[in-house]
Amino acid sequence: MFIGGVSRARAATTALLVSLVCALAVWQQTPRAQSSDPISYTVRIANPDKQYADVEAIVPTDGADSIDLMMPIWSPGYYRVEDYASKIEAFNARIPDGPALVSEPPKQNRWRIQTRGARRIVLRYRVLCAQRSVTTNWIDADYAVLNGAPTFITLVEQRRRPHDVQIELPPAWTHAMTGLDDVRDGKPHHFRAADYETLVDSPIVAGKLAVHEFEVAGKKHFVVGAGDYASWDGPAATRDLAAVVAEAYRFWGFLPGSLWISEGVTSYYSNLMIVRAGLQTPDAYLDALSALIGRLQAAPGRLQQSVEQSSREVWGNSNSGVNPSANTVSYYNKGELLGLLLDAKIRRATNGRSSFDDVIRLAYQRYAGERGFTELEFRATAEEIAGIDLSDWWRKSVSSTEELDYTDLLEWYGLRLTASSGPAGEWSLRRRDDATDAQAAHLRTWLASSGRSGDRILMPKHVAM
Repeated sequence: MFIGGVSRARAATTALLVSLVCALAVWQQTPRAQSSDPISYTVRIANPDKQYADVEAIVPTDGADSIDLMMPIWSPGYYRVEDYASKIEAFNARIPDGPALVSEPPKQNRWRIQTRGARRIVLRYRVLCAQRSVTTNWIDADYAVLNGAPTFITLVEQRRRPHDVQIELPPAWTHAMTGLDDVRDGKPHHFRAADYETLVDSPIVAGKLAVHEFEVAGKKHFVVGAGDYASWDGPAATRDLAAVVAEAYRFWGFLPGSLWISEGVTSYYSNLMIVRAGLQTPDAYLDALSALIGRLQAAPGRLQQSVEQSSREVWGNSNSGVNPSANTVSYYNKGELLGLLLDAKIRRATNGRSSFDDVIRLAYQRYAGERGFTELEFRATAEEIAGIDLSDWWRKSVSSTEELDYTDLLEWYGLRLTASSGPAGEWSLRRRDDATDAQAAHLRTWLASSGRSGDRILMPKHVAM
């Protein structure tokens, strides 16, 4: 989860956020029956300066004469085809304590192994870890970030099979951190994923780490610094992030589905939670929204492609929804604004009795987990809470390239939106001087914590290095 070209200090912060996300992901994991023998990996980082991870995998064959192995060509949440298999070197397969086995590549990212009747085979290969991005691997003298898809070769099969990972660290390294469950066998840095899906969605951060811990609602969370973190205030960051996680616990549940909802609307709430947690002032939040509006208005693709099209055409649409071209629109950017505007519309339609918060909670109750939802179901849920027909709003805002209508936002909260006349085309969202007391109260309510009585929130229990 690293961005190429960032400084080591920035990398430390990124590692921190990766580990927090991993910890949050544990909330959503649902135990599944484990009836199949696991694939067991050992990952060795013997010489970090060389930027290689050596992987050994014990793979069950279930008695088949041949098995097909594969490496994915994309990672969860990043909608772009990638060539992870090109980073694999020195691949070989053999019978445990026996001869080498014949392998052939039926596809660029696959290996077919003739098992010679062995019940298990052993794979060995090396992974080049020299690229910082959200989907690739990085190793240097101080730390490693291992993403699942570019690291772990697995069986081509439909069943859910456990995957175990043992990390062997260099002597100077102290920790390996991930959202995966520990294997309770006394071995350090030994983790288990219920299935391959979970494994590829659980990055691993290892190295000379500063580890801080807090607890919310009985769940442990770890905030991790990696790289050059000497000037980083870990305890302060932990307190701040604990406040955000507590706010998330009061409110949130991740929703799979249309990308402008699953990525854009979630971005709306991710940023709103910062101000609701007390870590950003309301005026600073309005400044951030001003910049968001400005980015959309500066994008010519907003008049060429609807956000609905952007979601559906993601595989050929810019860079996984980020950095749109002149003919495309970002479902992150516009989707976040749609969350903002739909929230204001529902509050105004119900005279403040309901909000988009209620839509998300109800949708989570109905559609969370493996079921998922359709966009029509999500719209119907929003209409149920709003008590009005949203088809016209949906057509104009989601399905067309018309400019967004900010009327509900401005009228309900007492705000004004203006564009500068200069070449920069900056936009400004500000409180109106003549806003009524009711509008000011609406603004305060919107930006206040979403906590409800009865929620059990345990703020930082302790901090550990």
